[in-house]
Amino acid sequence: MKNVCLFRGFKVGRAVVLLNAVLFLDGLQSVQAQLIYTGTGTGQIEFSGQPVFTYGGANPLWAPDGFTGGNDILVSPGGTFNGINYVNNNISGTGVVPLGAGITWTAAPGIAGPVTPIAFGGGSISLTPTAVGYSVVETAAGNVSVGIGAESSLFTVGALGAGPTIGTYLSLNGILNVSSAISASLVTYIDDLTTGHQVTIAELLAATGTGTANKYVVLTGQTGSLVSGINGWFQFGGGGTTYTGFAATSVPDFLNVGDNVQISSVLTEAADPDATINSGGLPGNLNGVTVPSTILLNNQPVPEPGTVSLLAMGALGLLAFSARMRR
Repeated sequence: MKNVCLFRGFKVGRAVVLLNAVLFLDGLQSVQAQLIYTGTGTGQIEFSGQPVFTYGGANPLWAPDGFTGGNDILVSPGGTFNGINYVNNNISGTGVVPLGAGITWTAAPGIAGPVTPIAFGGGSISLTPTAVGYSVVETAAGNVSVGIGAESSLFTVGALGAGPTIGTYLSLNGILNVSSAISASLVTYIDDLTTGHQVTIAELLAATGTGTANKYVVLTGQTGSLVSGINGWFQFGGGGTTYTGFAATSVPDFLNVGDNVQISSVLTEAADPDATINSGGLPGNLNGVTVPSTILLNNQPVPEPGTVSLLAMGALGLLAFSARMRR
C-alpha cells in the first residue's frame, strides 16, 4: 500500500520553549503543571502532493529537516508500507514565522506543486506552544497529500514542577477505504537547557484500508527503541473503512523548578487516495494506554480540509526567521 515520505528543503528554525501544560491522570484533567511559556517560539507549516516509492524496510524511516536538524519527518512506517519520495513540491505554507500564541494554515484542494503535477487534496494544521491540530484529505488515485507542522518554544518550570511523568500523545480518526493508507507521526525533543538533559520521544500511527483485515502499525517510545515500544491502538468500524488511532509516550520527569526548557515537535501527516486524517483529543477509553501525567502537546480538532481557502491566522506577519538553539 502507498504511504508517506518527506519534504526536501523543509526548513524551520528551532526556538527555545517553555510551556503551560495540563496535568492528566488516566485521561482526566487534574491540576495545571507549571510549565510557563516565555512567549519565545517559532513555527512552520507546509503542504504538498508527493509521489511514493517502494521502501521495503522492516522498520520505520524518518528523514532530516532544517527546522530541528534531526531525523523527524516520516518517510515510511516500514513493513508493507511504501515511502514518500519527497521532492520540493510544496504548494502552500507559512515559512518559518514567530509562533506567538499560535499559527494556523489551511491549504485548498486541487493545487498542483511546481515540480510534479500531483494535486494536493486539502488540509489544515494549527500549532500553539502546547497543542497541535491537523487534518488532510486525498481523493485522487496515485496521489499522497502530506502536511508537516513544526514548532519550537521556550518554557520555565514553575513552583509545582512538571512530574511525575512527562510526554506526548497522538490521536487521530478518519476514513480509510480499500486500497488507501494513512500515516502520522509526532517527534518531540525535550531539552532542559539548565541541566543539559535531553530526551527525544515519538509516536507513529499508520494503517491501510483492506476491508475488515486492516493492516496497521502503532509505535511509540524514545527514538532508537521505537520498534519495541508499543503503547497504542487502532479501532476500525464501518467494515474497516473508518478508524480511530491513539498512541502515547511517557518518560520520567527530569525537569526541576526554575529550569529553562525547550520543547520542539515535528508532525507529519499523509493520506493516500480515498482517505482522510483528523486530529482528536484524549479518547474517553484509553484501552490500557499509559498517558503521561503532564502532557506537553495536546491534540485538538481543526477545520475540515477543503472548506476554507488559503488562510493564515495568528502571528504570521512578514518576519520569517530561523532561530536555531541547542537541543
